[in-house]
Amino acid sequence: MTKVKGVLKKDGKELTALRKCVETQIGHSIKNSSDFAELSDTIQNEIREYVSVNTLKRIWNYINDGNVPSNSTLSILSRYVGFNDWESFLTNLDREPRYYAWIAFQDGYYEILSASNNGAYKDDPNYNLTSDNTHGRLVCDFVVGGNCSRGVDVNSLRNSNYSPTGFLNKKFVNPDLVKSKSGWEYTNTPWPLIRLAELYLSYAECLAETGDLTNARLYLDKVRTRAGLPGVKEAYEQFGKDPSKATTKEGLRDIIRNERMNEFYLENQNFWDMRRWLLAEKYFNVKAKGLNIDSENINDFSEVQEVVFERKFQSPMNYLMPIPSADINRNDHVVQTPGY
Repeated sequence: MTKVKGVLKKDGKELTALRKCVETQIGHSIKNSSDFAELSDTIQNEIREYVSVNTLKRIWNYINDGNVPSNSTLSILSRYVGFNDWESFLTNLDREPRYYAWIAFQDGYYEILSASNNGAYKDDPNYNLTSDNTHGRLVCDFVVGGNCSRGVDVNSLRNSNYSPTGFLNKKFVNPDLVKSKSGWEYTNTPWPLIRLAELYLSYAECLAETGDLTNARLYLDKVRTRAGLPGVKEAYEQFGKDPSKATTKEGLRDIIRNERMNEFYLENQNFWDMRRWLLAEKYFNVKAKGLNIDSENINDFSEVQEVVFERKFQSPMNYLMPIPSADINRNDHVVQTPGY
């Protein structure tokens, strides 16, 4: 990290990443004076904080007077793109866009509304409404005593209804969900059984297995582009530990499988994918890992620990499902799946 007097130089990769996140949030590149004025107004309207046009121009290198942005200014921009402050942004830097959109993490935002009557977060200083009072954001705190923690102190830790990893899911959660101290106001949300990304990635997987790597990358990139990622060949050539990974059959197979796990997070696909890839016994017999949710400070919270919940996969039995006993009783020639 390149710093001058405690803040980043303008050519630092962290500041470049923050600029990119801001441009993604507002929906276009920041190129001219009207863009800076729009951004300043948007920040003030959405999070009720102010950054001047000239300060924004300095951050985007349109004014070069030797001044560097303060940590407080960088924290405002960090809050605009979904983090609690500049330090939180740096902690979660270099994640892909789906992580920020679908995962609630320490000092990150959870988009939710606190009910107008008996609101769950009405007294929480980490909850804020937008300027028009139509949307709300809660800064998540998983450290013991925090608003997303396991308990108010180490002597009253809950045995249920808590995050075992120090993360929460936001995927498919309606950001306008209303939460009161007594419960939720639920809304029905359509659940996709199959969607276009499934067709693209399944086709890409077939193409890779038959050796057509060019078209496999083409259909893989349709999903990556929609997710805000660069093309797979470009990404691995520039940033990958193995720059040629996307150009080999074995490498591209691994990339496509990883893409399926990312894209279909919590969509009930991985249960079946691991079985058809014959990888379930390798990964489903390993305990999941998370952060230290029993900690009382942020330094201890950052320690990676095993999640206590059991994970068990018996091979070859669990690769197949049991046949219902009623079906076996109807036909004497049907034999139960081995192991059941």
